[in-house]
Amino acid sequence: DHGSFTPISLPNEWREKSGNRIIRHVPIALYCDDTSGNQSKKWNKHISYYFTLAGLPPKVSNQQYNCHFLSKSNTAGPLELADQIVDELNDMTTNGCVAFDCKLQQEVFVTTVVLCFLGDSPMHAEITNTPLPGASLNPCRICHLGVEKRADKSGEDYIYQFLGMDSLGNRDVVDYRDWNETIERSHKMWETALKKSKDAYRTESKSLGVQDVINKAFVDILKDRNRKDEVEKIMALAEHQHHKLFNPFLQLLGFDGCHDTPVEVLHVVLLGIIKYIAIDFLSNTIKPRQVNDLLGAWQSFITNSLDLPAIDAAYLYKHHKSMVGKDFKIILQCAPFVSSSLWMDSRENYGVHCAGWHPISSRHTFLTWKCTWIN
Repeated sequence: DHGSFTPISLPNEWREKSGNRIIRHVPIALYCDDTSGNQSKKWNKHISYYFTLAGLPPKVSNQQYNCHFLSKSNTAGPLELADQIVDELNDMTTNGCVAFDCKLQQEVFVTTVVLCFLGDSPMHAEITNTPLPGASLNPCRICHLGVEKRADKSGEDYIYQFLGMDSLGNRDVVDYRDWNETIERSHKMWETALKKSKDAYRTESKSLGVQDVINKAFVDILKDRNRKDEVEKIMALAEHQHHKLFNPFLQLLGFDGCHDTPVEVLHVVLLGIIKYIAIDFLSNTIKPRQVNDLLGAWQSFITNSLDLPAIDAAYLYKHHKSMVGKDFKIILQCAPFVSSSLWMDSRENYGVHCAGWHPISSRHTFLTWKCTWIN
């Protein structure tokens, strides 16, 4: 506590663990995603885990030889694979290991924590025990953004809460999630499942905005009258290894699921905000007589400074409803120069809305240290 003294035992326990070696703290960026969503027989969906050293300079952090493979499976889910990974990371955090430092030419003692967990929005939702954001009443893993009914998501109150503003447009106090609270609620829901019905468990999950995929699988078995043998095994597990009934990331030391899961730009921005604005603009807003002007502006735009290939304007316009992330990136980067007049003249006034995005105060620093990672 503030103003009090905490006794320190000597010698330091880390000095004893390291055997008087130099201690190196090496935080990592953990990454998980499905490497292929193709459901054909040839390309099955694989869940893969990788990590990079968080202290590497951004220009080399994404080089293939700096991306270290941990595990993958085409049958097990992300949380099932994470069970052993979390155990080993916790061992590294508490006990460390010996490694050889090529610069010092001597053995050093290495310890680590997960600085951040990288993934797309559905992956982050599963890791942090929050519902999938698309159709959820509680879609945010960082704050308590939520409504009681799905119809309320189009109401003014929800929009103001989403923007973090009050009805006058002023910044409002955000009710942030707390990781310890999420852990407590996950355990509370298991107690609900033991004492009440499966419907009560689901209702509490929706009201609290918490959904543990591992625990839900156990609850489904628990409430199935035809699986008594498995129920006995689950109850034995609950007695001797209670933590195995829950998301293993709840046990990861030094990890905060509410703060250590940075937003993935590809899905949230390019395949989120930009996708819907671009499709609406090209499908509903732009007039037929303006199409040739837009295509001509796209085609004549010099892309050298943006490090892009020449724009195939006809292709972009024809397939604008089925574009991928790199196509929306091109549209976004060219929009201020190519289609600004059309945007400003439109009834939605897209230009004004985009111009209202908050600027980055130190852009050069941001671009230098923002690691770009691609699925």
